[in-house]
Amino acid sequence: MRGRACTALLAGLLLLASCARVEPGAAVFPPGAQPVTKGPFEDPCVLLSEEQLAELGLAAGEFTEANPKQRVPQGCDFRSADPDLNDNTLTLVISDEMSIAEYRGIDTPPDEEFELAGRTWGRYVGVFGEEACHLMLPLGESSFVALLSLNLTDKAKACDLPKVAAPMVGENLP
Repeated sequence: MRGRACTALLAGLLLLASCARVEPGAAVFPPGAQPVTKGPFEDPCVLLSEEQLAELGLAAGEFTEANPKQRVPQGCDFRSADPDLNDNTLTLVISDEMSIAEYRGIDTPPDEEFELAGRTWGRYVGVFGEEACHLMLPLGESSFVALLSLNLTDKAKACDLPKVAAPMVGENLP
C-alpha cells in the first residue's frame, strides 16, 4: 500500500514538473491592454498629470517616503517650474492607514470648508498659521488626501494653489 502511495505522489510531481517549462519568445499584450501603473497609495505623484502640472506651473513631483513614527504619510513635493517663484510649491500627501484626526493629532472640524468639483475639502489652520494652507479631503474612515502649501509673502494667497489643484487631484482619485 505504501508503495502505491509513493508511486502516486511521484507521478503527481512529474505531472506538475512537466507543466513548468520556459517557452522562448516575447510576451504579447492583447489588443487594447494597458500596462499596470502605480496607484496613488503607492505613488501619490500620479495624482497630478503632466498636463495638470503644466497648468499649475509646477515641475514633476518628488516622492517622499512615509514616516509612521511621526504620523507622516507618503507624499509628493511639487516645486515651481519657474525657479524664481519660491511661493509656488505644493505638497500632496495621501494615506489609507490613518484618519485626518490621527494625522493631525487632534479631532477638530475644519476651520473652513470648500466645495471643489463636487467634493468637500476642509481647510485646517496648523502650526504655521495663516501663511499655510492645509486642504484635506477624507476618503474614508481611515484614509485621506491633503494638499499643503505655504505663502510667506502674502498669507491671503496661501490657499490659491491648493484650491486650483484640488479638483485636478479629485479627478485622479480612485
